[in-house]
Amino acid sequence: MTLGQRIQELRKQAGYTQEQLAERLGVTRQAVSKWESDNGVPELDTLIAMSRLFGVTVGQLLGVEEPGREQGGPSRDGDDTDARVEAILRRYAEQTRRQQPAAAPGRHGWQRAVIALAAAVVAALFMLMFYLLNTVSSIRNQFSSLSWDHVQQQNEINRLYGQLQDIQQEMADPVSQFTWEVLSFDPEGETADLAWQISLKEYSMGAQVQLMLTGTDGEQYVSQWAQAPDFTGSLAGIPMSDWGYICALRVEEEGNVREMELEPISSLGPEQFQLRADSLAAFYAISVGSSATVTAEDPAVRIYSPYPQLFQPAWARLTVTLNGQELESVSLTLTQEGDDLWYGRDDQGVRQLRLNVGVVVEFSLTMGDSLGRETVEIWSMTAGEDGPVESPPVLDTSGRG
Repeated sequence: MTLGQRIQELRKQAGYTQEQLAERLGVTRQAVSKWESDNGVPELDTLIAMSRLFGVTVGQLLGVEEPGREQGGPSRDGDDTDARVEAILRRYAEQTRRQQPAAAPGRHGWQRAVIALAAAVVAALFMLMFYLLNTVSSIRNQFSSLSWDHVQQQNEINRLYGQLQDIQQEMADPVSQFTWEVLSFDPEGETADLAWQISLKEYSMGAQVQLMLTGTDGEQYVSQWAQAPDFTGSLAGIPMSDWGYICALRVEEEGNVREMELEPISSLGPEQFQLRADSLAAFYAISVGSSATVTAEDPAVRIYSPYPQLFQPAWARLTVTLNGQELESVSLTLTQEGDDLWYGRDDQGVRQLRLNVGVVVEFSLTMGDSLGRETVEIWSMTAGEDGPVESPPVLDTSGRG
């Protein structure tokens, strides 16, 4: 059976006319007629499309494989693929020779032989190309996997290198500890007196150290020399600075002087010397419209002193307003919890507060400290359609006295 006869038979088995088959393959009906009369051979892309349409392999369509034989994917072994291609060519050539008449081939016979051979070569090239594409894809995947492994290894190396640098820096640092504290402060002049202590890993008994603080304006404050083994000292009249100070240490030992950086000093801004508070809405179960009501776990306002050894809260009063109209103002009873925390409570318990959309509620806590100063912490919220919208707390020290 010739290629044209197989196409015609498969077309009829599939129930297609020549025009329907041509439409499915994107060719003309005349092209299908030429194939079936063995006056033409389909292109490689058309052969592949036709084999998929009829549910057969290209080899079965060319007549070099038996129908129903399973067609495996391309082999990963190049020798197996070459042998398979050669087998297809031999079978197709042998079948073509058997179909030729015994007499010397005429003009049409040679044309058919050439066309048949060209079709076999095209099929072999297609299989070889498919094998090569799979091989390239496999190599690309292996390369991607190796690249990812390399990235992971490089990240691990960088991490270990960073740890090694930290260890080397820690070993090279002669300072084992640097501590400081505020001894006193002047709220009017906005200055503070500091005490500090340095511990060196190694030193001689004649060693002495000196602490130097540098502000953001370049102003420098230098302590007196501190002697071994305590290395303690003080600095008086240091201006309160929101940005803190850069710290350096000068060590003199056996006539040699060296300088090194220390951890910077922070928490010296004016606001750090005021009482602070949070949970100002702790006495209220607040809801907006039909939203769920949330109640604080502990109905108590919390008040903090950053320097409890220097000042503590003496009294506190909470004022609540709705759209600027005062709702209530209550004095709180203060109880100390821990070194720097005080709880402000009252005896009325939790209040229900349901807000309409757009209402602004403001909680204002006025705190007096043991130095006679007043500080006001303000926290507000706006009732939105999706619930309360909070605003950041504001600290007002204008009435500190």
